[in-house]
Amino acid sequence: MTENRFDGIAGKMVQAGQIHGDVHFHDRERPKPHQLPPRLARLVNQRRVLDALAGPKPLKVLLGMRGSGKSSVGNHFLHERIGDYPDGQLHANLGGWTEKPRSVSDILADFLVALGEDRATLPIDLETRQALYRSLCWDKAIQVFLDDAVVPAQVRALLPGSTKAVVVVTGQGAFGSLKRDGADLIDVEPLEDEMARVLLEEYADDRVADEPEAVKALLRLCGGLPIALCVVGALLADVPELRISELLDEFDGNLSEVSAVFDAAYRRLGPAARTCYELLGLYPGDGDVSFGALAAAADPAVVREGLRELRVRRVVEPVAPGRFVVHGLVRAHARGLAKDSGERVRMLRWYLAETAAAEAYVMANRRWRTKFFPDLVMGAPHEDPRGWLETERANLTGAVRVAGDMGELLIAAQLCLLLWSLHEPGKYVEDLLATHEIGILAARELGLSEVESVLLTQRAFAERHSGRLTDAEDTLREAAERGAGDPEVAATAEEALGLVLLDLGRIDDAFTALSRNLSLAMEIGDRRRIALAQLHFGKVAPSAELFDSAAETFRELNEPYNLGKVLTWRGKTLRDRAALDSALAIMREQDRPFDIALVLEALGDLSGGEEARAYYTEALALFERLWLRDRAEAIRARLSTLN
Repeated sequence: MTENRFDGIAGKMVQAGQIHGDVHFHDRERPKPHQLPPRLARLVNQRRVLDALAGPKPLKVLLGMRGSGKSSVGNHFLHERIGDYPDGQLHANLGGWTEKPRSVSDILADFLVALGEDRATLPIDLETRQALYRSLCWDKAIQVFLDDAVVPAQVRALLPGSTKAVVVVTGQGAFGSLKRDGADLIDVEPLEDEMARVLLEEYADDRVADEPEAVKALLRLCGGLPIALCVVGALLADVPELRISELLDEFDGNLSEVSAVFDAAYRRLGPAARTCYELLGLYPGDGDVSFGALAAAADPAVVREGLRELRVRRVVEPVAPGRFVVHGLVRAHARGLAKDSGERVRMLRWYLAETAAAEAYVMANRRWRTKFFPDLVMGAPHEDPRGWLETERANLTGAVRVAGDMGELLIAAQLCLLLWSLHEPGKYVEDLLATHEIGILAARELGLSEVESVLLTQRAFAERHSGRLTDAEDTLREAAERGAGDPEVAATAEEALGLVLLDLGRIDDAFTALSRNLSLAMEIGDRRRIALAQLHFGKVAPSAELFDSAAETFRELNEPYNLGKVLTWRGKTLRDRAALDSALAIMREQDRPFDIALVLEALGDLSGGEEARAYYTEALALFERLWLRDRAEAIRARLSTLN
């Protein structure tokens, strides 16, 4: 008899009866990101800047005033050389224009996911994320575009470390210290008159040659800023009979401020385009502008007509169907003109309804929305709910902030509750912490103590995931107090508190919290909640009866992952080898590397000699791949005792 068995470890293994022909192994191919923004059809001038960018230094920093064209020329340069960097392109806007610049940790998470990592298993701390990022970029010919940087420290933390990479940074301010990192600092000055005239000629044709004095005044007014030249040029192109001198007369004698260009362009807009322009100033977020949000604030037909004109006038640029990018100078000008007559709240309500529709799909079994807000209006189902949440992420964060600023406390609290469907799977802990600071206060002011409790529990998730365990404990004790009047809410807080106390190594305290959680679950009577409570209580009070009951429930509910977790803990705490073997098979089937490693570690603890070495070695490889340094060190210590 032939025994189909393998002992030890191997990178690749085949089990087969007979093989005819070649055997081919295929490693997981990592994706090659292509994140550069669309580029302008033609970049006028900037020859000096492009020549400087072509220099040998791999770190290039473009410096200049707002609207000087830094992003356009940097993007153009990278697009022209895509063929030289076959391993892909990464892009991030660091948020210099926004109210809250993005954190390096947040951007690194996005880069790591683009490079093929699973967001759910990303390392928590910044240092380890940086190490993983540099490892994935090692020896890669990759482009990194860091747009609108705020401080040099952001840039340093996002350098890929590969000698084959090129990094282009845009910013405004003091970046001279990056010279120590080998940076080329390149000034992007406003366009010289000759080049600005070339750009204007593309729109105004012979009128530029016919009115040299008027052109001088117009160029002086635009200050060499490409965005201003494009807006005024589009206006001239749209009205071929309009002379440049006539356009100057419309500036009401204000020939010293670039805002006069936007004022004149605004006055020339039709009614629909004016409506859309003002809505841009009310938009509750820093991301791309969505047609749906604008159409919720005004007549959709008017918005559609207005956006068509704004595109022609170069005020907005399409980036995807129904989505538009707006220059920061345009947004700032629009904010000065906008008069809110309820449009902003209508946009906030649109975001709330669309988020509810996405949440209903992403977390179909979650009860809080229907429990607390059964009459909440929901938008139509999304074709890609998860994708919509990711795309609108910056705007959703902005919507919570705006709702709080406007005193729309119910919207702020509701959005925070629903955004768990974005924050938890994506591990967007910083977004969660920022929004929940507003949402928790809103729920408290509204007297919604149960909602406040759930939001506090959600905040504790972010604190726990950030390694701030004592903060998470304090938050969860407050959550348990706020939710004491509702068994479901209280149980949720107690369960999370027990797990944090377990992380802290305070077994007796964890026993108390998880015991209360189990009692509450039995009182509520929901089978799934009871099974989860039994699993967690079994971690501090192992019992075959508890584990068997939970396992039976998860089998009946067809939840193999939770069944695998029950079997893992049964095997670890009761030294049940058969349970661990079953758990390992389930976790391999579910493709859960962290859980696989936990089972392998437990199997190693129950084994000896070479068998233990094999389990520990495979577990170590997985923990290292997941960048879980503490767990990896613990496995190395076990292996050293075997040696």
